[in-house]
Amino acid sequence: MKNILVLIAIAFSFPLMFGCKKSQPSYSVSATINAVNYSLPNCYALFSGGTLDISGVPNFTKQVAYPCIALRIINWNGSPGAFTFDGTTCLGSCLLTDSLDELALYGTITITAASSNSISGTFSFSSWDQTKVTNGKFYSKLTRD
Repeated sequence: MKNILVLIAIAFSFPLMFGCKKSQPSYSVSATINAVNYSLPNCYALFSGGTLDISGVPNFTKQVAYPCIALRIINWNGSPGAFTFDGTTCLGSCLLTDSLDELALYGTITITAASSNSISGTFSFSSWDQTKVTNGKFYSKLTRD
């Protein structure tokens, strides 16, 4: 009986694994960090309690990979607009190594489009030690909590 259930489960899973696939959007973050181009294929955006968090990471593994980019806008109204990094309500960072987290000192985030389920925009910033993050772009599914 157990073998029959396993065979039935396998038979029903084939259409799910090999059937028609819908084209999924490519959520990602890209930026030039100190004149080196990076593309982070995983981007997440969460809007919760008035705060928008956007994160870009290289992979889904348990091992941390670099760089990682994090952007935060506190008291975001849900609409497109430009926001200046101020260290309080608009924050950004670029994690280059496990001990080097570059916090945004100067720069901007521009939300170019925001819908009920996706968000896109641009960003650039310089850190206190002159690390430069330029040509930043993101596109992400937007989760609202």
